[in-house]
This record gives sequence, C-alpha cells and structure tokens, in this order.
Amino acid sequence: MLQCLRPEDAGDRPAELAISERDRLLIGLQEQIFGPTLNAFAACPSCGTSLEFNLRTSDLFEHSHSCEEGQARVMDIVAGDYQVSFRRPTSADLAAAAEVESPNGRRAVVFERCVESVTRSGAPLGWTEIPEEVIAELEERLESAGLGGEILLNLVCPACRFAWTVDFDIASYLYAEISGLARQILEEVGALAAAYGWSEDEILAMPRLRRRFYLDRVR
Repeated sequence: MLQCLRPEDAGDRPAELAISERDRLLIGLQEQIFGPTLNAFAACPSCGTSLEFNLRTSDLFEHSHSCEEGQARVMDIVAGDYQVSFRRPTSADLAAAAEVESPNGRRAVVFERCVESVTRSGAPLGWTEIPEEVIAELEERLESAGLGGEILLNLVCPACRFAWTVDFDIASYLYAEISGLARQILEEVGALAAAYGWSEDEILAMPRLRRRFYLDRVR
C-alpha cells in the first residue's frame, strides 16, 4: 500500500521499515484517503455483544510518535552478564516469521533475523546460546520499549461490563478499508456501464460527485 500510494515516503523497500515507522506512514495514508475518524468494531469475548467505537488518527499519530521518540534502529539491552544488540523488527521480519507454524519457531525467526550481536562478559556468543530466562527478560524489555509499535485498546462491554485489551493493527484496518472502497467503485462502474454503455476509463475519469449523480438516476 505504501509503495503504491505514498512512494515518496516509503522509499525503495517499505518492507524494511521498522514496524512503528511503517505504521506511522499508514496512519497518514488512512487520514489522506478516508479522513481523521476510524470506525472500529469488536465483539465481546465474554457475551458476544458487538461494540462500535471511533478512533482518531491524531491519537494514533501521538502513539506512533511516542514509540519512535528516542529510538535508534538498534537497541543495546543488558540483562545480567549478557548484552544484546537488537534491531527493530520490520514487515519483512514478521512475514518471514509468519511462515513458521509454531510460536516458538516464529520467535526463533525474529531473534535470528533481528539479533545483531550477543556477548556475555564481553565474550561473543550466538543468539541460540542465550538462556531462556534471559530471552524472556529481553522480550519483556522489548515490549515495554514499544519496539513493535503495538496499539493496544482497552475496551469495556456495555452489556456485561467485561474488560479486555485488543491489539489494533492499522495495516489490516487500512487494507480492509481500501478493499471495501475498491469493491464499491467496481460496483458503481458496473452499474453505470450497464445503464449507459460507458467504458470503465470514461466512468473513472468522472468527478466523484458527477458519478454519484448518474448512480442516483440509475438506482
């Protein structure tokens, strides 16, 4: 989406952007196409009630900037005698991890790709030599540092008062919005082509308000 619609910001390889940086650009793309308000839905995991709520791109921008603020591309994390240099994950890293079925396997892929160096008391090690308890501590610190740029929403069900947290993914949300808009435009083109015999290029070249006028006459 970034490469097609915001190539001037995404660069040559948008998949190599850090997740938080990628999401900041996607939030801007969402605002540019659909405006500053996002209509979101969630189902209560306790009673199944559907919740509808709004998000503002300004709030999402504020979160993404706080994730980016003061963060270098590589973080040096000290845990006991171990020092680990960890690169911020990218879309390419997550895509590679998604090809592995097990959670432990996915974690291994991310660590293998993102750990740039490991030392213990100054002696170099491979990442597979890090003890499990140190890996757990590293994961906790990486999460608290917001390396992945997660946007967590605290929700409360109005029916049963159950409270839970969901992870809002701007990439999935924006893709769904663009897909819905594309289907809508194709339906409009089909209706106008059937009614007036115009070509797809002719219909898409019309200003949106003019196209809407002809659609109202057809319907």
